[in-house]
Amino acid sequence: MAEQGEHSVQWWGSTDVSMGTCRRWKIGPLSLWIQRLPGEWRIARASNDDPSDFDVQLAIPEACDDLLAHTLVRRFGVSGDNESVTLRPALADRALISTPQRPFIVPAGEDVTLYITSPLWVQLSVGAKSTSLEDFSIHQPPDTWFGPNTQVGEICYASRSFCRVQLDAIPRLPHRATTSVVVENHASTPLTLERIKLPVPFLSLFCEEESGDLWTNDVVFERVEGEPLAPLRVSSGVPAAAPNATELVSPRKHSTGNIMIRAFETLFSEREGS
Repeated sequence: MAEQGEHSVQWWGSTDVSMGTCRRWKIGPLSLWIQRLPGEWRIARASNDDPSDFDVQLAIPEACDDLLAHTLVRRFGVSGDNESVTLRPALADRALISTPQRPFIVPAGEDVTLYITSPLWVQLSVGAKSTSLEDFSIHQPPDTWFGPNTQVGEICYASRSFCRVQLDAIPRLPHRATTSVVVENHASTPLTLERIKLPVPFLSLFCEEESGDLWTNDVVFERVEGEPLAPLRVSSGVPAAAPNATELVSPRKHSTGNIMIRAFETLFSEREGS
């Protein structure tokens, strides 16, 4: 079991699940059971719906005779008798919309650094060939629409917490990764941040060597006078706040050039005279 304030427990990696046995993982709110049987793997999972749960338990042997009785269980047919299973953390497969607890104003010519945490996914594979079985969220965030109207935009994930200006105020949770987001207001009017769109599919996932905390690339949004799209810059190196980090997982999506994000209609709300 892990306690907040200690080094984060690295819950990912490979484990053998012997034929005919079952093991259980707990990663924050997620409980995960993996059972190996002749010709198949069985995967069951459940959530306690507590996004602040920081408990971690790894590969605990458990009797799973009734695994099929779980609400969310899947069976995967495989050849051979390999007993290795690998869990790997990953970022979400859609952009994340983070809403600060209160709107945050960036005056003209100023910039601000925000620390935003995003929920993690588990990518599960088995065998010597790393056959992919599952790719699922540890704690499923709700869907939200992001766009200027119902015809233009995209479905994203919503998050109403874990957006702070002080890094020490961010809770260290094993199922979330932290992103340093710089917002530069180069316009002549104040900028009121109400919702922030973080394109996590374009980010890599890093692990800080000493603490075990998970990070993404640093991100910079630039507000340009009269421009409806915000240029997005993603750092190519390790996060500045975690200089000893190493890359664990590459981005789900790779950009071919500068990323421009629809910003000022919904990401940033401009209020004259604020």
